[in-house]
Amino acid sequence: MLQTIFSGFNAHIGLVLISAEKDQVVAHLNADERHLTSDERVHGGLMMALADAVAAHGTMLNLPENTTTTTIESKTNFLRGGKIGRLVAEAIPVHVGRTTMVWQTTIKDDRGSTLAIVTQTQMVLPRRGQEPARDANSEMAMTPAEPGADKGSEQGGSRRVGAERRRAQILEAAFRVISKKGFANSAMREIAQEAGMPVPTMYQYLRSKDDILVSIFDDYLGQVENSVQLSALGAATASARLAAALAANVAEFDRFQAQVRLMTRETRSLQPQTREKVKKHMFAYIDLFRSMIAQGVESKEFRVVDPFLYANFFAMLCEVWPLRQWSVGRYGVEGVQAGIVDLVLHGIKHREGAPA
Repeated sequence: MLQTIFSGFNAHIGLVLISAEKDQVVAHLNADERHLTSDERVHGGLMMALADAVAAHGTMLNLPENTTTTTIESKTNFLRGGKIGRLVAEAIPVHVGRTTMVWQTTIKDDRGSTLAIVTQTQMVLPRRGQEPARDANSEMAMTPAEPGADKGSEQGGSRRVGAERRRAQILEAAFRVISKKGFANSAMREIAQEAGMPVPTMYQYLRSKDDILVSIFDDYLGQVENSVQLSALGAATASARLAAALAANVAEFDRFQAQVRLMTRETRSLQPQTREKVKKHMFAYIDLFRSMIAQGVESKEFRVVDPFLYANFFAMLCEVWPLRQWSVGRYGVEGVQAGIVDLVLHGIKHREGAPA
């Protein structure tokens, strides 16, 4: 097992890295008398620092070459007070994007009780005086230098914005072509023509039709995830968090209903290794609901259920609106939102007099 000691401030608070992968980072520290508040509980700032360290470390593992990161937002839900002893933090990514990454960190004590859940957004930034390098695994494809351009950060920022604009231009064109002709019958030259650029130029940004379809999926699902998270953050109870998340999910699926239908129809056309990328992102999205359900079960607001199984049920319920509008369209998006929330909460909440 990896036992790496952090440096700097993280070393000062005694942080120890246990395991570090692109999709999970685990670390711990031993809380003692120095870390307590006046009522002998672990100071919330210590738990926030612990979460910030592991999420930032996970982001670093996912960064493209010649980029760095900084925390731009952090939201902590304190569930119970901590005591002297070991605190363990597990961070998992819920969104890994080109310009931001979102991580959720669960902090537990040595008895396995959850003390806090922290949702943190990291911004991806170019290192000073450098530009992110382009490689086959990076979505941050860069345009060739324009005549007279230098390597300064101002020029680099302009080039990066230009690259993002062209990539969005390609994805919009690809969406139109694939929606009309189907994935199998769409050619890269047709997408390039629709985007108004030569085929070789398009290949600087996206290398294949598979890359294009996955990028369409990642872009819209990333926005869905962000909306779901932000909607749930301010809620005081597990029921309120889950209700807000479901309503936000349906609203976002209303905004991206054409993309949802496209991916439902065309995912089977992807190469097996590419389908695995789609599945991995879907699991991260489903985990947003799994985490909310697990919190509700732990607080005894929800019945004891399998959080992952129910998370799959609830995520699929949100697809009713984009996929079955021919049947439920007469209720409108608000009616469908209300119906899904009512069904979910009545199914998962403890009923008075029912066994836990």
